[in-house]
Amino acid sequence: MKASCRTLLILYSHSLCAKKNVLSFFKLLTELFRLSRKHPVLLLVILVLGLGGYGYEVKIGRPALLYQETPKSSNAKNIDTWFRILRNDGFILGYSDLRGNPLWVEYALTAAKENGRSLKRPNRFETDWRSINRVSHDSYQHSGYDRGHMAPNYAMSRLYGREGQSDSFLMTNITPQIQS
Repeated sequence: MKASCRTLLILYSHSLCAKKNVLSFFKLLTELFRLSRKHPVLLLVILVLGLGGYGYEVKIGRPALLYQETPKSSNAKNIDTWFRILRNDGFILGYSDLRGNPLWVEYALTAAKENGRSLKRPNRFETDWRSINRVSHDSYQHSGYDRGHMAPNYAMSRLYGREGQSDSFLMTNITPQIQS
């Protein structure tokens, strides 16, 4: 294996392991640019794969979870209403990086299997690597608020299994609620 390909693999695996390390992402982009200058076909393959993945997300992945249309910002000039769409296992949500909070969520509730098992509730919420605003489990300590699920844990775990439950415990699915 050539040294440049080895460097690319190391950078890629490093960026996956240390998701919060933005510098490794820029190192990866720099290395990809350098490789694409030496191997223009590689750039073409990356572009085709990237555009294909984005096309799948917009035309197939998101519509499969949206039951009406994609919600639109009520006022495009007001940045408080801007959001990004995050697709999870069993639900989809509009997340505001400015507010650090989901603005809406959409999921289908169907009858659960009668013999479906109840999954043990996780102890902690996880920071979502896709969010710019790094809200963590500890962000709510001593705030006077609890963490409230937008897509409920019980429904996601019963209908979509362990993957749905773990996605419901991402901080991008959590909104502040008054302590009970």
